[in-house]
Amino acid sequence: MKTRKQLLYAYGFLGSIITILLLLLLRFTWLFPGEKPPERESPGEGVTEKPPEEKPPSKGDIYIIIDDVGYGLKELEPFLKLDIPMTFAVLPRLRYTVEAARTLHDQGKQVILHQPMEPLGDENPGEGAVYTGMKPEEIRRVLDENLKENPFAVGMNNHMGSKVTSDPEAMKVILGFAKEKKLYYLDSYTTGSSVGKAVADTVKLRFTWRNSMFLDNDRHRESILEALRAGLETAEKRGHAVMIGHIMSNELAEILLEIYPELLEEGYSFKELSSLFTENFIDDDPGY
Repeated sequence: MKTRKQLLYAYGFLGSIITILLLLLLRFTWLFPGEKPPERESPGEGVTEKPPEEKPPSKGDIYIIIDDVGYGLKELEPFLKLDIPMTFAVLPRLRYTVEAARTLHDQGKQVILHQPMEPLGDENPGEGAVYTGMKPEEIRRVLDENLKENPFAVGMNNHMGSKVTSDPEAMKVILGFAKEKKLYYLDSYTTGSSVGKAVADTVKLRFTWRNSMFLDNDRHRESILEALRAGLETAEKRGHAVMIGHIMSNELAEILLEIYPELLEEGYSFKELSSLFTENFIDDDPGY
């Protein structure tokens, strides 16, 4: 048997070893402290975090069509500088028809055929026009030739045409052609006697009308602003406004450049005309 003195000696030796181990553990912890989780930075004293900005409620969609493109390229420049979704209607068989259509397409602008049609009275609608006395095959031939000059067209609207758009037989051929070529049709609404809507429903064609006054029949600044205000009121009441201006109106381009940011802030949206034709779109009348 071990003596009491031997046991005390053993216990003392074991205690010394435990003490040395504890000291080594404390030294290791001091040299390699554990990492603390990063603290979240708080805003400075008196600084509050801003809530995300809310978009203004929608006041309606604006569709602007610029007619009479093709007489020259210089007139295009002010409108090409505008970073605004718009649609450009190109007349056929003019000196700059082909080049203007390509320039617009290359710059990402939507292009349609601005089809000349016979008006009431003796005003000349221009080259490549459709007349009420034409046979159906002649109308189709004229339209086809005009469209070949402008292969980028996704739609069509009438240039003049108060007589043709009142003629059911002529319009049946024109809108049937548009349906075949997968074009939409915008009735520029140059007469209240237009049969365009009725015929479009018959052939199941995407169709809409100009539902606000022409923007620049009077090219003075205040008149253009008045026409724009009327269109904005239409957009608020009906959800959208289809407005037509003209390429020769440099004043219109300047005004659009000036007021566009403000109108966006107010809640208006500018779009190309093709985006109007959603699955649920119904446009029963021009509304003015």
